[in-house]
Amino acid sequence: MTAQEANQAVLDVVAPALADAGVETVVAPFDQPHGEGYDIIISEGAVGVRPQAWLDALAVGGRLAVVERTGAAGRGVLYLRGRDGFRAATCSMRRRRCWWE
Repeated sequence: MTAQEANQAVLDVVAPALADAGVETVVAPFDQPHGEGYDIIISEGAVGVRPQAWLDALAVGGRLAVVERTGAAGRGVLYLRGRDGFRAATCSMRRRRCWWE
């Protein structure tokens, strides 16, 4: 497991707890994922557009969970990488359901 943070000062605060849990940490810009072949990537912050660099870092069968938003409200999206590309399931908290696009 790897936790990536763009801000060294933020990582300095959480790194001891993550190390105790056996989590590798790395400081790198969010648009440049550290490593590749991930089974799952979870973003705890919202993104404005589909993060292609993160999708490219997934292994076949890997999943990316993000909140995409351009205004005040966002939508949860789960991407699944297959052998032939990506599928996306969008989730709406207001509608309380998800659907494949």
